[in-house]
Amino acid sequence: MIKELVRVITKEKMWRERLWRKGFVKTFVMSPRKQPNFVGTVEDPTCVICQQYLYLSAVVCRCRPLTFVCLEHWERLCECNPRKRRLLYRHSLAELNELLFTTKSVISCCSDHPQSVNLPRHISCSTDSGSLSKKVKGKQVTLAQLAEEWLLSSCELFQTPFSSNAYVNALKKAQQFLWAGPEMDPVRDMVKNLTQAKDWAEGIRKCLSGIESWSRDGCGVMEKVHLEQINTLLTCDPFPCNEPELVKLKDYAEAARSLIQEINVALSESTISMTDLEDLRGRVSNFPVYIKENKKVEERILFLKTWLENARKCVHETRPAAVDIRILEQLESQMLELQLNWPGKEKLLELIQEAKLCQARCTEVLKGPITLEKLELLVDEFAGFVVNIPELKLLCQYHSDTVSWISRLKHALLDVHAREDQESVVEDLKCIQKDGLELRVQVDELALVDSELKKATCREKALKVCRSKVTLEFVQQVLSEASLLQIDLEELFISLSKMLATAISWEERAKHILESDSKLEDFRNALRTSEDITIILPSLPAVKNAVVAAEAWLESSKSFLQSSSVTSSASTSLLPFDELKEQVSKSMLLRVALAEKVLLENLLSDCEEWRCSASSCLKDVEKLLNRKDVFSQHCCDISSDIDKLRSTVESVTASGLSLRFDFSEISMLQNAASTLHWCSRILLFNVEIPSLEEIEQLMEERKDLPAVYDGAFLYKSLTESASWQKRASEVLSVSSSRSGFRSFTLSDAENILMESQDMLVSFPPMVVKLKQAIEKHKSWQEKAHAFFSVDSYERSWSILLQLKELGEDAFSCPESDMLTFEFETVQNWKQRGGEVFGCSLGSLLSSLLKIKQSLYRSLYIYEKSKCWKVRYFCTGCTSNSDDQEFISCSTCKDCYHLTCLVPKSVGSSVANEYICPYCVLVDSGSICRSKDSPLKYKGKRPELERLVELSSEAKKFTARLEEEDILLEIVEQALACRGCLSEVVDSSLSFLDKDVAAISRKLTIALKALDVAGVCDPIASRKFDQALARNSWRIRASKLIDSPQKPVMQQVQRHLKEGVAINVPLDDYFKQKLVEMKETGVRWAEIAKKVAGDNGDRELDKVFELISEGEALPIHFEKELKLLRDRSVLYCICRKPYDQRPMIACDQCDEWYHFDCVKLVSPPEIYICPACNPQTGEKLCLSPSVNRERSQTAKDSEPQTPSPRHAESRWRPRKRKPWKRRKPQVVANSSSSPSGSTLVDRLVWKNRKPFRRLAKKRVEFSSLTPFDLTSVA
Repeated sequence: MIKELVRVITKEKMWRERLWRKGFVKTFVMSPRKQPNFVGTVEDPTCVICQQYLYLSAVVCRCRPLTFVCLEHWERLCECNPRKRRLLYRHSLAELNELLFTTKSVISCCSDHPQSVNLPRHISCSTDSGSLSKKVKGKQVTLAQLAEEWLLSSCELFQTPFSSNAYVNALKKAQQFLWAGPEMDPVRDMVKNLTQAKDWAEGIRKCLSGIESWSRDGCGVMEKVHLEQINTLLTCDPFPCNEPELVKLKDYAEAARSLIQEINVALSESTISMTDLEDLRGRVSNFPVYIKENKKVEERILFLKTWLENARKCVHETRPAAVDIRILEQLESQMLELQLNWPGKEKLLELIQEAKLCQARCTEVLKGPITLEKLELLVDEFAGFVVNIPELKLLCQYHSDTVSWISRLKHALLDVHAREDQESVVEDLKCIQKDGLELRVQVDELALVDSELKKATCREKALKVCRSKVTLEFVQQVLSEASLLQIDLEELFISLSKMLATAISWEERAKHILESDSKLEDFRNALRTSEDITIILPSLPAVKNAVVAAEAWLESSKSFLQSSSVTSSASTSLLPFDELKEQVSKSMLLRVALAEKVLLENLLSDCEEWRCSASSCLKDVEKLLNRKDVFSQHCCDISSDIDKLRSTVESVTASGLSLRFDFSEISMLQNAASTLHWCSRILLFNVEIPSLEEIEQLMEERKDLPAVYDGAFLYKSLTESASWQKRASEVLSVSSSRSGFRSFTLSDAENILMESQDMLVSFPPMVVKLKQAIEKHKSWQEKAHAFFSVDSYERSWSILLQLKELGEDAFSCPESDMLTFEFETVQNWKQRGGEVFGCSLGSLLSSLLKIKQSLYRSLYIYEKSKCWKVRYFCTGCTSNSDDQEFISCSTCKDCYHLTCLVPKSVGSSVANEYICPYCVLVDSGSICRSKDSPLKYKGKRPELERLVELSSEAKKFTARLEEEDILLEIVEQALACRGCLSEVVDSSLSFLDKDVAAISRKLTIALKALDVAGVCDPIASRKFDQALARNSWRIRASKLIDSPQKPVMQQVQRHLKEGVAINVPLDDYFKQKLVEMKETGVRWAEIAKKVAGDNGDRELDKVFELISEGEALPIHFEKELKLLRDRSVLYCICRKPYDQRPMIACDQCDEWYHFDCVKLVSPPEIYICPACNPQTGEKLCLSPSVNRERSQTAKDSEPQTPSPRHAESRWRPRKRKPWKRRKPQVVANSSSSPSGSTLVDRLVWKNRKPFRRLAKKRVEFSSLTPFDLTSVA
C-alpha cells in the first residue's frame, strides 16, 4: 500500500513540475466533494481523452470551461497558450506527503513493514520541489527563488497603505507555489496572512461605506451597520495592515457608545416623560450605526402608549361587564410603577375600588348557603356594572338557572293527571328533580316534585296494564299503590279494577277444567274466553298446552288411524312401528278425554301377532338351507321343497305389508325369499345349458343377496356351482371370442372339465359341450401347423383368411397369435394404403390399377417425344376408340377427343387452329397452372416416398398379396418418370442460348406427363417448377426485347429483379441482353438530364443528336425525351430555352421575350416586339379587330410558339382596350428614347428573328438535316 501511495505521489509531482515548466502559473483548489469517502462518483470529472476519473488533479482552459483532461493529456485539450490554462488540484504535495507519513505510522503500529526504515528519506527526496527551475526572461530561476522574491514583495504590502488590487495581484502570483510540497509552507502562511489582512481592510471600508451611504440617503431603504460588526473589526490586535480609514470608524464607534450610555441612564430613571423618550428615539433613529438599545426605547414608548389607551377605555366604558377586572388590577399595579400624572387617574381609582367591593360581597355570598331572595337582591343591585367580575357572573348564572327550573316545573304540572303520555311526564319530572338537586340555590318546590313523580309513576304502570299484558300480581300491586297515593278514584284506576275481577273469575273456571279431564271442546271454549282478557292468566299456559298436546297427538296419530280403515296398496308408504308404540304410550299422558286412544291400542295388538308368525317362517328357511343331507335327494325334489317354502314366506310378507308398518322382519323375509328363488334358478341349469349373460346376471344378483346366508350349506354349494358354470361359459361362449377369450388356453378348459367331477351338483349339458370344444380346437391346431409348414410363396391370402375364420372359436395358442398378428399387419398396411391412395380397403386394388395405368400413359408421353411414332389416339383418356372425332394441337401435334377437352379450352379456335392448354401455358411465359387441364389426373395423387415405404413394408409379409405386386410395378414406373423428368429439367436449367423453342417443347411434354401421372413426386416437381419459372422468365424477356413497342426502364429493372430472385445465371443470353439495355439506357438518361438542365449551354445540333440517339434506344424514355424537346425550343433574343424567368409575348407575332432582355420593368397593356416594329420613333396603335385578324392569320399559317409553363402566374392577363387610349409610359419612353434601340441591336434582331420563326414552323426534329442546321447557324 505504501509503495502504491509513493508511486501516485511521485507521478503527481512529476506532472505538476512539468506543467510549471511549460508555463502553468494559474492553479486552483477543487471544490470540496459532497461524498469524500467515495472515489469515482459523478462528482469527479473525467478526462475526455482517457475517460479516467480526475480525483487528484485536472487541467482546464478558459475556452472550454466544462472540459477536463488529466495532466498527461494537457496538450490535447486545446490550442491556447499554456498561460490561459489552469491546474486544478484537490490536495497539495505537502498534504499528500503528510498523508504518506500518517499511513506509514499506522502500518508500523500494526506490523513490521519491510520499507519502514528507508521510507522517510525516500519521501523527503521525492516531494522537494524547491530546486525546480525554468527559464524566465532569459535567465534560469528556481521555484524557491521565485517564492522568496514573492515573500519579500508581500511583506512590503503590510507597511504601505492598503490597496485591494495589490493584494489581489499578490494572491494570484502565489498560485504557482501552493501546489508544491512542504518547502512552500512560508508561502502558504503568507497567503493566509494576506487573505486575512485583505478581508479586514475590506471590512473596514465596507462599514464606512455603509455608514456614509446611510447618512446621505437618510431614512432610506439601506440597512444600518451594526455596532457589533464595528467592534469586531476594532478588536484586532495588532491590526493586520495599514488602513487609513480606521480613525473614522473609531470615531463612529465612540459616538455609538456615548449614545448607549445616555439611553441606559434615561431608562433607569422612574419619572421620565413621554417627550424625553420621543426625543431620545429620534436621536437614535438618526444615528447611522445600529445599536441594540434602540429596541429598549421603542418597547418603553410602546408600553406607555398601551397603558394610557387601556386606562381611557376603562374609564369611559358604559357597556355592562365590558371591562375585565384583571385588566383593572394590571393597570393599578403598572400605575404605581410608572408614577404618571394623568387627569383620569381619580376616576380609574374609583372604578377599581367599586369593583373590589363587588367582588368581596359576591365571594361572601358564595361561601354560605344561597337563598333565592338574597340572590335576587344582589343581582338587582349590581345590574349593569361595567366591570366583568367572575364571582358576580357566576351568581347571575345561578339566579338564571333557578328561575328557569321553576318555570319548567310549573309547565310540567299543568293537567298532569289527564295526560296520556305519562312516560314523558315521568321522564320530565325525573330531569326536573335531578336539575333541582344540582342547583346551588335552595328552593321549596323539590318536595312537590317528589310527590308528583310518584303519582306519575303509578299512572304510567296503570297505562302499561291497559296497553300490554301483565301479570295478575302486578295489577293488584298497582291498585294498592293508587290507593295509598289517593288517586284510586280516577277513571283509569276504576277500569283497571273491573279488568282484575274478570281475570280472577276465568282463573277459577280453568282450574276446574284441568282437574276434571274434560272434553276438548271445553278447553277450546276457555281459550276463546281468555282472548278478551288483557291480563296474564296463570292457568292459561296449562290449558293451551293440554289443547296443543291433544291436537298434536291426533295429528301424529292420523296416519295410524287411517291405516286401520283403509286397505293397503303398493304405492302407500309404510308406517314406523316404533312410532306406533310411542303414540300409544303418549296417549296415557293426555289431560283431555279422546276416543282415538282405543283404536291405536287394538292396532298395536294385531302387529304383535304378525311378528310372531314372521319369526316362525324365518326359522324354517334357515333350517332348510343348513341341511347337510339335502343333496341325497333328486334335484327336482330339492327344487320343489324350496318353492313351497318360498311361497309361504311370500304370503307372510304380503300380510305384513298389508298392515302398512315398516317391520324389520319384512326385509328379512324378502331376503329369504330372494335367496330361495336364486337357489331354485341355479338348480334349473341341471337340465339346460345357460348363456354367459344369464350366468353373469345371476352372479350379479348374488352380490345383492344378504350375507346372512353365506355360511349355509345349500347356499354355499350352489354358489360354487354357479362360479364353475360361469368359467365354463366364458371358455365356450362364442361372443367371448370377440371380446378377449384368448386368455383361456386348452389346459384351462381341461382343468375346468376335471373340476366338474368334484362338485356336489352335476351339470351334464355343460360338461358335454366343453368336451366338444376341446376336440374342435385340436383339429384346428393341426390345420394351422400345416399352413405354417409350407414355403412362404405357397401361403396365399385366401387360405390365411379361412384359417382366421375357423380359428375364431379356438383357445389361446401360439398358432392363433401368429395368424392374428399376420392378419392385423396386412390389414393395417391396407388401411395405410387406403389413406395414401384416398380410398377404402375394398377399392385399394382398383386404385392401384388406375395409378398404374396413369403412369403407363405418363411414360408413353415421355417416350413418344424420343422415338415413338405419332399414334392417333387420345392423349387425355384411356379409350383408344376411333369412332369419336379427334382434334390435334397445331404446336405439339398431340391428338385429343373433342369430348375429353374442357369446353372453354376449345372455344372458337376449333374452326381455325387448335392449341392445347399446355402449349399455351408454356409459350405465354406463365407459371400459373390451370386446375381444369384436360390431362389432369382425377383422384388423389400419393407421394412417391409414401409408396416406397409401403412397398418396403409389404416385403415383410409371410402371405402373398396381389396389391404388393402392383405396388412394386407402380414404384418402378414412378422412378422411371422421375428419371425422364430430371433429364428434361437438367437440360432446361443448363440451356443459356437464345432459342427457347426446343426447351419449351420439352417442358410442355414434361408438364403433360406430370398431369397424367397419378403419383406425386415433390422433389422432382420442385425442380420442374424452377425450370418452368426460368423458361417463363426467358420467354417474357424475349418478348420484352423483341416487342415492337419499346419497354420502359421500370419494366427492364423489374424483369432483372425477377431473374435474380429465381437465380438466372449471368451467362444467360437474355439476362446479358437486358443488362446491356439497362446500362445503355441509364447512361443516356443521365446525359439527357444534364442537358435538359444546362440552361442552353450545349449547341442545338448536339441536342438533336442526343434526341435521335434516345429515340434509337431499345428502351422508351418518354420523360427525358420530352425534356430534351422542350430544351430544343428557344425563345427571346438571347436564344435560350425556357428557364423560369418572367416573359412577355408579342401581341403581333406571339413571340416570347424575357423582361430583362427587352428592358421591361412591368408588363405593358399592348406589347410589340422590335422585330415586328423596328422603327424606334414609330407608334403603332392596333384596334381589337386588327388584333383578331392577326391572331387568326397566325393560327392558320404556323404552329403557335409554346408558352412558358407559369408565365401567366407572373403577371395578370392583358385586356384589349380601344386604340385611342395612350400606351403605358414605359413603352412610350422606350420607343421615344434615342438610346433605346441602337443600330447593332436592330441588326441582331434582323439576324435572329427569322431563325426563331423557322424553328417554330418545324414540327418534327427528324426533318432537320445537317445542311439545314449549318445554314441556319
